[in-house]
Amino acid sequence: MSHILIGLAVCASLLIYPGGLTLLCGAWLLSRSSSMAAAGWRRRTQVDKTIVPLALASLAVVPLPWPGNPALALTAGGLSQVGVGGLGLTALGLLGMELWLANGKRTSSPHTLLPVLTVLAILVLAEVVAAPDWASLLAATGTGAEAGRVGVGVACLLAFPWASGDPAGSRLAVACAAATRFAVAAFLIFPQVARTPVWLGLGVWLAACLAFGALWGVARRFELGRPAKPGLPGSADRLRLP
Repeated sequence: MSHILIGLAVCASLLIYPGGLTLLCGAWLLSRSSSMAAAGWRRRTQVDKTIVPLALASLAVVPLPWPGNPALALTAGGLSQVGVGGLGLTALGLLGMELWLANGKRTSSPHTLLPVLTVLAILVLAEVVAAPDWASLLAATGTGAEAGRVGVGVACLLAFPWASGDPAGSRLAVACAAATRFAVAAFLIFPQVARTPVWLGLGVWLAACLAFGALWGVARRFELGRPAKPGLPGSADRLRLP
């Protein structure tokens, strides 16, 4: 009976809180708002390269302590005390997804290096504060722990243009990578999200994806040096700083 309950909880977390459909909605909102905010982007739909990154992204966000996440409420075998998957599953999902999107890039390319550095930063932070799972990491007190969480979360966001693959592929796949990074960074910077009601937590995250995509599209619209090319942002060579 416990195995059935575990299976149902994992399926529910993949489809609702917040993997699968919820992650897909967030990625669609980010992609849609980005294309609407940036001038000259042509609309297109590519799904041939979306399934693998979507599956890895779902695994990455399932262990996050989302409000009402059924995977965190399992009582069978004491799983609610250790967290299903934990930091390791998030790290593997994030790393696998972004390296899959960076397939064909040089080893020294930012597309390859930054996903590895992001995962290492999260794991090093967890080791420093002696946190075996997400709940412990977000609950760690002290100035050092708080500063570390904010620093790693901000770095996770800033690395997105280089770490989220090549927009020449599936636009939705790149949006999944962006939504996953945004979810991880949001918990690191604002751990209070875990204590919000279910509807508020998921609603705020989807609205944040919409706003984040719009801001990114506006930023590319005012890109210096050359006009924006079609596609979703995610490549370092499309970022021109003054």
